[in-house]
Amino acid sequence: MKIAKKVLKTIGVLLGFIVVIVLGYIIYLYASYHRIEDNKSLSVESHTETKQTLTTGKQYSAITYNIGFGAYTPDFSFFMDGGKSSWAKSKKSVLKTVKNAGNLTKSYDPDFALIEEVDLNSTRSYHVNEYDILKDCFADYDTVFAQNYDSAFLFYPFTQPHGKSRSGLALFSRYPVTDSLRRSFSVSTSSSTFFDLEIGKASL
Repeated sequence: MKIAKKVLKTIGVLLGFIVVIVLGYIIYLYASYHRIEDNKSLSVESHTETKQTLTTGKQYSAITYNIGFGAYTPDFSFFMDGGKSSWAKSKKSVLKTVKNAGNLTKSYDPDFALIEEVDLNSTRSYHVNEYDILKDCFADYDTVFAQNYDSAFLFYPFTQPHGKSRSGLALFSRYPVTDSLRRSFSVSTSSSTFFDLEIGKASL
């Protein structure tokens, strides 16, 4: 009888401990949740030497590329898509993949390039600042970054928790970008030229 009581007590303590951990995690998720503000001013880094502006009657080239936080090598499968992995293969792989993606995009010599799912400081990509790598690839372009993802630490999958993620969109322009850039969910009806790509709005 005493043994049974000890077993039940031990089980009760363990269950209580698990409940405390779960509740603590839920509180952490709610406490850390925040919405990235709308109409947020974005910082433009100017590197273009040209002073030309966009005009009508001329063709411009634009390219978009979702680099999948530098993880999507040919053998990668993401757990949220039914795959097995929640992180990139390695830090070395992230560095190589992002650099190759940037060089490939630049090889098309686009006037504008919008690169998606660029991590700044994420567990899944070994805290590599992927935006810095891409800026090296587009050294002679004006550039701006719009963060659209900032998640709390995700303790799933349990064998390799996805962790905390900060990610966004990187815009590279061969033409000067004005300092009036802002992050917005609205759709512009202005007569000026805009990029309205989900959350990024850039006035050129």
